[in-house]
Amino acid sequence: GKRVPWDRFLPIVPAATSQYRDMSFISIQVPIWQAEKCTACGMCVTQCPDSALYTTITDRPIPESAARYFKVYKKPPKGIPWEQFAFNITVRSDACKGCGVCARVCPTDALIMKPKTNVTPADFMPEFCLEFDKTYEAAKFVNQLALPHQVLFVFSKLYPGKHTLCPGCSEGVINLLTFFAAESLRNNPEGIATLYQGPKILSEKTQREIEQMLQHGFHICNINSTGCNQVSELANPYNARIYRAGHYGFGTASAAALGAKFAMDQTFQNQYSDVLTKVIVFAGDGAIYDIGNGPFNYALRANYDITWVIYNNEGYMNTGVQKSGASRFGSDRTTSPLGKKYAGKTTTHRRIIDQAMAIPHVYAAKLSIDNPFYAINILKEALAYNGPSVVEFFSYCPQGHQFDDWAGPHIARMLVESRKWQLRVRRPYQRLDISGNPEPEKIFPTEGKPFKRGEKRSPATFADVVRMLGQYSRHLKAVEGVSIPEIIMVNEMVSMYRWINNQYMAGLRKDLLSEEEMERILEERYKK
Repeated sequence: GKRVPWDRFLPIVPAATSQYRDMSFISIQVPIWQAEKCTACGMCVTQCPDSALYTTITDRPIPESAARYFKVYKKPPKGIPWEQFAFNITVRSDACKGCGVCARVCPTDALIMKPKTNVTPADFMPEFCLEFDKTYEAAKFVNQLALPHQVLFVFSKLYPGKHTLCPGCSEGVINLLTFFAAESLRNNPEGIATLYQGPKILSEKTQREIEQMLQHGFHICNINSTGCNQVSELANPYNARIYRAGHYGFGTASAAALGAKFAMDQTFQNQYSDVLTKVIVFAGDGAIYDIGNGPFNYALRANYDITWVIYNNEGYMNTGVQKSGASRFGSDRTTSPLGKKYAGKTTTHRRIIDQAMAIPHVYAAKLSIDNPFYAINILKEALAYNGPSVVEFFSYCPQGHQFDDWAGPHIARMLVESRKWQLRVRRPYQRLDISGNPEPEKIFPTEGKPFKRGEKRSPATFADVVRMLGQYSRHLKAVEGVSIPEIIMVNEMVSMYRWINNQYMAGLRKDLLSEEEMERILEERYKK
């Protein structure tokens, strides 16, 4: 046919083209679903980095030959006006990378990992049952469903997956949670009126924009900074995004977001577009903490309706696991010292949410993937807020953090329990909210929270995290026998100071603690 110059095609990659990619060569195991154990909690689809689980829902009678593959409800879930309801969860083998996260977070062991060499066709729902699926019918009532069912029965099927992120990479999960929040909000724009919008005294322009979105909805545009996620999800010709998206360098993503938002607002004002556009920036350590921090800070002060979703994996994972402003004290990075006296990063990490909170009109939140529905609700609030909002996640990197592919949600939960990743929400001009943390009124929680139903364990400490992750554990060998190694004590003290201060700002504490009091508390904690 006719030759098309490369520069005519390269900038224009259609949405969701990654659905045509085959990733089945990566995994050596796949999850098998057991209908009788499933409670439809939705945890599996919120934690799958690859959108590899597909839910078939139907109101048809299930033939006896396929009965064991379906969970049949006595009455349909709330919000679905059908006379009967059944569903199945099946792995998309061309999308699954075999990380095993879904099986690890399932509270009832309804998913089990099975080596591909032992899998048979009888392990999966017969193909003729795909004709039963009535997702499009259920989508009409999605706003009436509970959030876990919105995600499990409808939204989880819309994201194509099949990107090239490593198995178990938490960035894929963070993308999904953001997408679920955006779609839940876009399918019910009236919900913007129920979410926080700052003080009642709003500018005329802001009020008009909110009313416009309530009545007509909104578009979404993604701005993506260079990093693992960008090169994995936006690689031509396989685009895993379903919204229009642009790729920019480390230092220019926030500036590009300002330009995009301004241009699309002008498009609306000049009546070239019927609806407003919300801009979402996906970025990591470099684009936010370091080289891109200046433009990021300027964009926050400019007060445009832009949401930043930050992957904090505590290092430059895309460029060889180098240290960054987000790397913790003592973490092993390729650009950190490895001598006998000093091992790992020798300075403490920065806190980007504190920087955002210094600007009164910014909505700022620090979230964790291990509590996905809480995260989705806060993301909805951040996206609905008609102004700058910043949402930061800890993002587990199996390669950089040096542990198993399945560990992302577990490490995230351990960091939350140990107060090393402190969940907080600062709504503009309101008191800090730390209610998402376990037992927020206490210095440390008294009980851990396993993913598995019926299990019990003590709450994780930072020492537990350090001993698991290869980025720290090698440095502990040189200090065996020391009651509290420096790598633990420094991180514990810094985090305890922040936690005590967060309790104070949240109104859960009347005064702060001295350094001596905090040292005593830590010594007592580690004696146990």
